[in-house]
Amino acid sequence: DGDNFTLASSLADVETASSYILHGVKIAHSASILLRGQLSTHKALGLEHDSGHIPSMLSLIEVLKAIEKMLCVRRRSAVLALQRSALKMIASNILRIFEKVRSFVDQRSASTAQGARSIARVSACLSTLEGILKGSSSFSPFRRHAIAFSVAASLDPMILNGVISTEDLLTAESYLKDLNHFAAIEETLYHECDCSFLYFHRDLFPTFVRSLYTSSQGSALTHTQSVFSALSDPERILIRVRHLDHDESSGLTPSFCNYQNFVSKIIREEYIEPICELIETDLRFAVHSKNSDSSKRPSNNRFASGVRKFIAAPSLYVCRKKIDIKSEIESYLEKTFYNLSTVSLNDCNNYTEMRSIANERYSLNIADPFVPDGSLDQGLDFIDILRNLGKFVSSYNYNMIEQNFVQRKVERGTKSLRALGVKAVSSSLKQHGLGVVSLTIDVCSALLSQKIALLLDFLADDSIKSLLSKELRWIENQRKEGNNIYPFDRAVEFTQEMKRILEQSQSNQIGLDWFRYVITEVGNTIAMARMVRTARRKVLSDEMPFLSPIDVSFIKGANESTVRGGTGKKVSSNATVEVEENISAVLNKPDPDIVQGFTSIFEEALREHEGSCISGFHCLLPALCLCWMDASLQGKEMMHKKNIARGGYYTDDGFACGLAFILSVADQRKMYDRLNWFKSIQSKYASDEEDLMERMAAEEMKKDAKIAAAKQSSWFSSAGVDAAQEDSEELKNLKMMEKRIEGNRREMATLFFSMNEATAFMRSL
Repeated sequence: DGDNFTLASSLADVETASSYILHGVKIAHSASILLRGQLSTHKALGLEHDSGHIPSMLSLIEVLKAIEKMLCVRRRSAVLALQRSALKMIASNILRIFEKVRSFVDQRSASTAQGARSIARVSACLSTLEGILKGSSSFSPFRRHAIAFSVAASLDPMILNGVISTEDLLTAESYLKDLNHFAAIEETLYHECDCSFLYFHRDLFPTFVRSLYTSSQGSALTHTQSVFSALSDPERILIRVRHLDHDESSGLTPSFCNYQNFVSKIIREEYIEPICELIETDLRFAVHSKNSDSSKRPSNNRFASGVRKFIAAPSLYVCRKKIDIKSEIESYLEKTFYNLSTVSLNDCNNYTEMRSIANERYSLNIADPFVPDGSLDQGLDFIDILRNLGKFVSSYNYNMIEQNFVQRKVERGTKSLRALGVKAVSSSLKQHGLGVVSLTIDVCSALLSQKIALLLDFLADDSIKSLLSKELRWIENQRKEGNNIYPFDRAVEFTQEMKRILEQSQSNQIGLDWFRYVITEVGNTIAMARMVRTARRKVLSDEMPFLSPIDVSFIKGANESTVRGGTGKKVSSNATVEVEENISAVLNKPDPDIVQGFTSIFEEALREHEGSCISGFHCLLPALCLCWMDASLQGKEMMHKKNIARGGYYTDDGFACGLAFILSVADQRKMYDRLNWFKSIQSKYASDEEDLMERMAAEEMKKDAKIAAAKQSSWFSSAGVDAAQEDSEELKNLKMMEKRIEGNRREMATLFFSMNEATAFMRSL
């Protein structure tokens, strides 16, 4: 009984679902007939459609596309899964109707032989009908025609008079129609919901879209995509046009492309532009009310919420095109604001406020047109910097990554730093012309010659030469013994010894710090030349879009043309070749080799200072690196103060540029690499950190022992425990040492990476 009840419930569910699907097909059929009849009748009679009929026709279109979307898209898998069961159920219902006919035919064939031939024919038709209906669950068109033929042949009125009633015949006819619908449910829905006939009523499209926009203001937007899908259905007939050529890339016909542009233009003019104009008007009223009395400002929350639903609506698809309403509105407003701003620059402030209100009220991201509404100060003029370049390179530090100069020596109490970047230099080049580039190279060369002379004078000192010669011999002896790493302790000893020797000299201003300053100024000078070259390239790249393409077609026939002389002979011309060579020479002209020019300055200075010990310059690098590290840490600590101190700075890549330049032009890069100074630094800090960790672990153990002892001795007071939990002076000092080691390691890594980068761009220059 339970199994029978479950089977009956399943059959009832299948029958209910099948009736719903068939009812939807019938509704689509009726809506299609009504819509076709309305449109065809008015067109045949030449009548105009009443404005009150347009919403009704849009409702019919929406019904057709909603049924198609529901049954063919959203519930397609459910419909296909139900199709087999529904066909079996309809087949069983047809067999149930013809059970009376089968019993009557069996009785007549057994009782009498009268009309045996007709009885045999009806029996054969019934057997064929039963075989088809009880066979496979798929009903092809051939099988459906065979079923209809078998039903018609088995209903012989001469034999079956009074056996089957008229009501049974109508029911069988209804089941046959349902069988035809369900056997080809997708084809049935495709034909019933097809709106391709709208192609022949294109004159109504503007009215449809206009009415759609009007009705969407006070209702939901769910029916908009349904109507646009109906406008896309003519693609089904236009894509199959055979007498027109198809585009090889897209596979579309010209007729479909024209129809696609036609529909897109109507949607833009009748649906999107009214929304854009509505939002623009609201923004103008908002700015006007903001600039006027705020107490009279009208409330527009309801209006904004009504328009916001258009912006928040999903993208629309029509004729294989995606229409994003929000993007279209943003593009319209950007174009409008830019055009009106160029007409009247005084209104730029108003359009800036309108962009802000549009972002706040409608979440529209409107790009700034970048139309200048005033003049901005570009900072220091680059010509003024060139007039006193020596002071500039001593007062500013170079940042290699951002490629700018940051002020170092500032006035006391200053809370900001000045900077000079590529943008400011390119603005000066646009103002004064590209001739400033050659002037900059000349000024940098003169300043570089002075700084290199100072360096060579320092290296020519007898005490420095003696110390460097001693260090060179020690390095050579260590290399022979197999020690290829310059030790950190040796660098510290060398630094202390050099400071002691320099303190004994007559001039107290000359020392390692002074020598480091001079190298930094050399690097800043080279970096200035590099930045000017970058600014020149930026100026040229900004002007390239405004250049017209080179066209030498007017002289193409110059080689073939002839020039008649006095003798009447023809002489060939090579004008084309000469013009092409000249143009190529201009376009392919490389930038001047700045490093090569600076190298010649260095070589000339070496010839003038033959007594300098430039060959031992790489021995000074470990001491200079330690000196630079201490100065860099001190400068960064001063930057954390409330008011920037006079020696505070956070970047100093000019020192790395100067070291890389001197090592490159003095051909000592390989000699410096043999010192393995970076590896020595890493191993030194790694060993210090390991030793520090052991000492900190020992102090932590002592601290834990004190805490345990304090807990045992003090049962009623926690003062002893709190005192034991505090870090000891030794542990505090160890933690400070850990921070200092980490800071030293970070600074040295920054220096070595900057040197490698500077060496790379020296090669690129």
